[in-house]
Amino acid sequence: MLLLASSVCGLFKWRQFEPEVILMAVGWYLRFSLSYRDVEELLAERGLSVDHVTVWRWDGGGPRPPCSAALNSFSMLSALRTQSEAHDK
Repeated sequence: MLLLASSVCGLFKWRQFEPEVILMAVGWYLRFSLSYRDVEELLAERGLSVDHVTVWRWDGGGPRPPCSAALNSFSMLSALRTQSEAHDK
């Protein structure tokens, strides 16, 4: 279970999916330069039915995604980079 800082709890209020799913999807989108449809397919492979527009909304639908602040708070991007670099070696 992911413990959220109080400053980012509001980002996930009234969301249908758990914060972990949202952060994972936005993390994939940001880290690997995937399209929203690519993220939709990755989630579908894991048994989650999420439309690409939903991923777009999670991302904020613009140049400054609100979830990226949460990702930075959890150092998720650096963890993803570390995993990717270890995989590349």
